[in-house]
Amino acid sequence: MLWPPREPCNPCHNRGEKNWIFTIPGLCRIKTRAKLATKAGKRMAFGEEINVKAKPARTIVKAFPVAALKARI
Repeated sequence: MLWPPREPCNPCHNRGEKNWIFTIPGLCRIKTRAKLATKAGKRMAFGEEINVKAKPARTIVKAFPVAALKARI
């Protein structure tokens, strides 16, 4: 399976272009989203000019238990 899948499949679906939700029945719901890459440069923070390194694009993954699992515990 490709990560993230290119076409929505059962039991996952796409929310917008960069957000995906996967459900493992009775266990958890996995939400993924893509964070864009950041450019290197200088930024103002706390009244000072700070050098910022470039960061690559990445996928953020969060897992949440389903209600059925919460009710059992």
